[in-house]
Amino acid sequence: MTMLESYRECVIYGIFILVCINGSRCEKNDEQAEDLYKLMVEVMGSNYSQDDENTRNKGKSTWETCESRTDSLREALTESSRHTLVSSTYVSFFTHNLRLQSDLLSQFSARATEHVKLAKSISSHLDVDVRQGIEETKKLVEQVLAIAENLIKSTPWVKNRHLVAKFEKITSELRMHDNYGKDFQKVTNILVAVEKTFLECRLSYSFVEESDLLCYIMTASEHRLSHGDEVFSLDDNAFNNHPTLAFGFPNYHHTQYGREMASKLGYTGFTVGHEIGHTFFDSYSQPELLPYFSKQVDDCVQNQFNATCTEYMEDSCATTDDFLDENGADIFGLQLAYELMKEYYGFNIGNIIERLNMTYDQLFFYSYAMGFCSGSLSSVELQDDGKYEPHSAHNIRINTIAQHPAFQQAFNCPTDSRMMRSATRQCHIYGNEAPETRRKFLI
Repeated sequence: MTMLESYRECVIYGIFILVCINGSRCEKNDEQAEDLYKLMVEVMGSNYSQDDENTRNKGKSTWETCESRTDSLREALTESSRHTLVSSTYVSFFTHNLRLQSDLLSQFSARATEHVKLAKSISSHLDVDVRQGIEETKKLVEQVLAIAENLIKSTPWVKNRHLVAKFEKITSELRMHDNYGKDFQKVTNILVAVEKTFLECRLSYSFVEESDLLCYIMTASEHRLSHGDEVFSLDDNAFNNHPTLAFGFPNYHHTQYGREMASKLGYTGFTVGHEIGHTFFDSYSQPELLPYFSKQVDDCVQNQFNATCTEYMEDSCATTDDFLDENGADIFGLQLAYELMKEYYGFNIGNIIERLNMTYDQLFFYSYAMGFCSGSLSSVELQDDGKYEPHSAHNIRINTIAQHPAFQQAFNCPTDSRMMRSATRQCHIYGNEAPETRRKFLI
């Protein structure tokens, strides 16, 4: 078989599939049916036009008898290809439709995978039963939000510019997504409907060669899936898509089954604080959600991460504006979590846990660091668009805690130790010690 013959066969089988796809739905899209009719006239000649004229004059769909004509149509196409060069119109039309179908299948495959992943993830949450952990994490969100709100209200520039009400509104909008029952039912219904369409199609078109491929395309055309939500994930991750907060399975598991509150607050508590921190930390030059943010705070955060990069770089490290939002959320998140630590333990925060031979505040910082330990050299990732993946290197995120006074106190770090040499002045994101500024507000 020559290359041209091979190409013809490929094109003919492709149009054969397209005819069945579009034919079974032409009553919904007369324009597409007309295009296909013109294409068939182009490929098969005037005889096809004359044969089909009576059907068209009766106002019936050209393709309403697709099932009964499938075999004869393919034979006609194949026979025509042996005697006629594939026209440019034919190739152009088929290539365009093939590209559309390819995009459709790629999108359907990706989104169906997202839906399956979500269903499996929720199922795992329920199998291990972290429902209590979900409720406890939700409580942590409420407690950390209350701390953040109090700090914001006591911030000089917030009070002086009469922005308390604006921040209260933003705070009131934040919610942790925890409706696993509704989500599981929704995603299951979608997947069952997709499977039903595919199986019914395969039964109807069992006589068609490569019927599974045909039915896969038809199913993708029938179900235009949206992106699957990542609100329940098995990964050690979390996100803030304001106003929605969501956390990964490890946070719920640790919160439910961890023995000490200090370890829960160092791990899940920090993650909660970090995600809430995304709402309240911004770039002073291009604030998004907030009416204003402080340049002094931005500079303070980046100075700390730069100093830690200089001291602790392993494989690679950087401190550009690409990292600003995540860096700020790290520092503010740790501050929020530790404030909750102080509320919970009070004067007992420095007491020793006998079975662990460490204090509660030491356990808090160990638990925080555990979330970033990977066993490999820490690095940053430069993406295809020339920007960095926005999270700083793991070891840098760990060692910036040196700027929190409670860390030095918990471990009695000498001021000339390596950790303390890398510590810059503490960054007060909010609170009565936060920097004041006279810069004009963007309201």
